[in-house]
Amino acid sequence: VLSSFAFVASHDLREPLRKVQVFAQLIADKEAGTLSDTGKDYFKRMQAAVRRMDILIDDILNFSRISTSAQEARDIDLNLLLKTVRHDMQQAIAEAGAKIHAETLPVLRGNYSHFYVLFQNMLSNSLKYQPKGNQPVISISCAQLAAEEIEHADANPGNTYYKISFTDNGIGFEEQYAKKIFQMFQRLHGMNEYPGTGMGLAICKKIMEHHKGFIVASSSPGQGASFKCYFPSPAHKPVLNT
Repeated sequence: VLSSFAFVASHDLREPLRKVQVFAQLIADKEAGTLSDTGKDYFKRMQAAVRRMDILIDDILNFSRISTSAQEARDIDLNLLLKTVRHDMQQAIAEAGAKIHAETLPVLRGNYSHFYVLFQNMLSNSLKYQPKGNQPVISISCAQLAAEEIEHADANPGNTYYKISFTDNGIGFEEQYAKKIFQMFQRLHGMNEYPGTGMGLAICKKIMEHHKGFIVASSSPGQGASFKCYFPSPAHKPVLNT
């Protein structure tokens, strides 16, 4: 059902949405002199709503494509991947004055674009969900654990996992929402407080499932949040010190 909707969204919904964007911009540009301040405000709100819809369609398409991606799995150096993500996000990182500390990360086998989206979403969340005026500090760490050490229903006995943790000093959330936040369209805060579609963590969860892993969150209000991504360890990769 979702894949069918995604097809419709990418074709039938996108075209009228583009027309709304184009004509709204034309009116705002050419009729600005005849619009009242209230009218201009209405147009700004309409354009913002259209942009949010466009982003939401993109997120739904990304979510639906995860399991059907044709990109072949390959060895990915997560250190180089993180470097690329940080480079692409350098403006947002600089504007927030964020500090990012990362341990040496492993080489994992998977879908590069999926891993990129995962890391990008993790960093974006840590930058976004911050108290006003706070300097974001993000720590990325890695450990290798046996399934028995993880104590999670999705950890297969006998397997070992790489745990990639993203920890920040943001606003945090109540522990009771640790599972709910991974559901589609779930938001713990209003749009005016923190923008977003409520799809980012659902996409991350599906990426982890596609790679036979899982993701968990832990937090408390005002104490930041930690997201732990567990990837099954390739047998031929070296064991890291924990």
